[in-house]
Formats: sequence, C-alpha cells, structure tokens
Amino acid sequence: MAYLAENLGYLISHSVASGSAKRPRVNDKTGLPGQYNFTLEFACADCVAASPSAGSPAPADHGDGPTIFEALERQLGLKLVRVRDVPLDVIVIDGVDRIPSPN
Repeated sequence: MAYLAENLGYLISHSVASGSAKRPRVNDKTGLPGQYNFTLEFACADCVAASPSAGSPAPADHGDGPTIFEALERQLGLKLVRVRDVPLDVIVIDGVDRIPSPN
C-alpha cells in the first residue's frame, strides 16, 4: 500500500486538470502490510502508461471510464481524503554570512 500511495500523487497530478504542476503528497493510512496484486482501471486524458521511475513513459489507452478517485473507491474500497491542515517540516534559510569559495 505504501508503493500505491507513493505513486498516487503522480497519477492524481496527471488526471486532474488543476493547472498546477505541484505533485500532491499521498500518505498511506490504511495500516495494511504486505504486497497486493490488483488492476485499477480508470480514465485519464494526460496519464502515461509507465510510472516516472520506469524509464520513458508511453501514452496510455485512455478510453471512457471512472476517474482515479471513483476507481479507487469502487474497485479497491479505498477513499482519498483531502487534508488541508497537515503540519510539515520546513527549513528556511534567512541569510548567508559569507560567499562560498569555488572548490
């Protein structure tokens, strides 16, 4: 499930016409351990057949079908919930005391 959650951010960013290039972060809160084999069928006009780590992506056959959100719920019984107030670790550099020298 952790692998699915990791790749859902990529799929969602390509299946939702949000106009933003920002990839949403998906956290696995199912508590399900182990590996699972399943097929998830959904329609996505801008998705690619390969994951970003699988090399050159090839265009997918999109057809008509449910959205990624509908497919997750209907086919796998999983539901994505948008959470807005999630604390994040952020590092901010306020200033620099000296200019770095070349190596």
